[in-house]
Amino acid sequence: VHRWPVFVEEAVQQDYDSTIQLQTGPGLPDWRWNQAILSWNGPVAADQRLRLWFSPPWVTRLWLFFSAALLLALLFRTARPARQQPKPEPELLPIAPVASLLLVLSVLLAAPGAHAETLPMPSPVLLEELRERLTEAPDCQPRCTHLATLSVSATTQELQLKLLLNSQVDSAIPLPLISDRLIPLSVSLDSQPFAPLYRAPDHGLWARIPAGQHELELRALLPAELLSFQLPLPMKPGWVNTEVSGWNVEGLYDGGGIGDSIQLTRQRGVGAPATLQPGVIPPFITVERELILGVDWQVHTRVQRTSQANSAVVLAIPLLSGERVTTPGVRVSDNQVLLNLSPSQTSIEWSATLEKAEQLTLHAESTRNFVEIWRLRAGPLWHIEAAGLPIIHRHNDRGEWLPEWRPWPGESLQLTITRPAGVAGKTVTIDSARLTVVPGQRATAISLALSIRSSRGNEHTLTLPAGAELTGVVVNGDSQPLQLQNQRLTLALNPGEQRISVDWRTEEGISARYITPTVDLGSDSVNTRIVLNPSNDRWILFTAGPLLGPAVLFGAC
Repeated sequence: VHRWPVFVEEAVQQDYDSTIQLQTGPGLPDWRWNQAILSWNGPVAADQRLRLWFSPPWVTRLWLFFSAALLLALLFRTARPARQQPKPEPELLPIAPVASLLLVLSVLLAAPGAHAETLPMPSPVLLEELRERLTEAPDCQPRCTHLATLSVSATTQELQLKLLLNSQVDSAIPLPLISDRLIPLSVSLDSQPFAPLYRAPDHGLWARIPAGQHELELRALLPAELLSFQLPLPMKPGWVNTEVSGWNVEGLYDGGGIGDSIQLTRQRGVGAPATLQPGVIPPFITVERELILGVDWQVHTRVQRTSQANSAVVLAIPLLSGERVTTPGVRVSDNQVLLNLSPSQTSIEWSATLEKAEQLTLHAESTRNFVEIWRLRAGPLWHIEAAGLPIIHRHNDRGEWLPEWRPWPGESLQLTITRPAGVAGKTVTIDSARLTVVPGQRATAISLALSIRSSRGNEHTLTLPAGAELTGVVVNGDSQPLQLQNQRLTLALNPGEQRISVDWRTEEGISARYITPTVDLGSDSVNTRIVLNPSNDRWILFTAGPLLGPAVLFGAC
């Protein structure tokens, strides 16, 4: 199963529309009561009944009393000192093993050291210097030879190549003639009918060129059954001239661009018999397109070689309607990607933007050179209906929804794309609020800790009690320079969860009847807690508040 690059998956995961109002939902309480887990080892019938017996408080107290008494008894028994046992007399260590060990050590220390004589060897520095001298390359490497001009002339029966070369040293260069079906007739160097040639194991043809400027000319026979052939360009020429008759040339682009190879295809009806070409397998590739529909639409295309990798591939891949290639280095002409794969290259990828439309049609070209695979990765913003082709796969290997189509040549797929309207709701949820009040003799310090979730960036306002003097605001650990305006504090919320702490003080101290201040949080909240920390010289005699609580904590030392 093919895995796409990480950035393709993150493009959907990190997709966020700042204009849509997503509901954050209600807050969930985090308190938990006592739990009892019941389990059965055997089968349970549908009509089976279960009865639970709960102990009353007086039984629980009695059980705790006996448990504490039993624990004290065990501690008392453990803490009693045990009877002292007479210690055994220490045994004398045997002398014989110790004496033997000392004797062996003395013999080893007294033994004379042995010295081995070695033959003199060259130092590593000298060996490295000799190796560098033997394998020293010219200073001009790897550009000692430059192919200035390549002239290609072809008739229905003969191919002629002229190479204008500039070489600084004697060197060997690869020639653009690798096909076994091209039969060389002659090779001349500077009009001399002799040039040292070498045939590499990969059937590549090499020539030895002395230093200086030279012109190398090659002539090859083109059999009548040869319908197409390629001229690989291991050395990129500065300029290419073509003069052909009865052939179509591919691999040359507008503006002087040159690919990794030049392909010549014989024109129909010009010296080509209507027979199959023996031993020739045309290039075949697979084009995989993945449509990524989020806030912005994108298309990621991957071309994979399927045929043998010993020849170059020169093809034109059509783009979708509204597709604009953004990957640098990809040549586009007439709404087609001009593809040129070298013999050693097996795949190529590019990305593009796609114009938004309510109807999107994908059409498979009627060609024998490639097949297409279509995948759709749509975000939750869009509702899509497909017609024209059945889905081959609905999920990827990780269980994610990723429909896949594999059309035959000439088939089409129609996608109807709509964007459902969002349901109105709250975009801010307060998951927890904790108000800590520390009253003093003449002033009170108050701290409010909030946990807020927001689905979009907006502002949230808190209303503090009258007479509050703001002392600090911290958002996600960062201090914020905010001020109160008419007892209102405006906070800037980012999408996601944030922790907010607001500190202030009032000039009112503690009194015999003390009421905690009221704070308007600006929205409903759950898990609300009020913590009152009076001074040590105050005793709480009576409390009143919500039904769940309050709880008075006592401490003694």
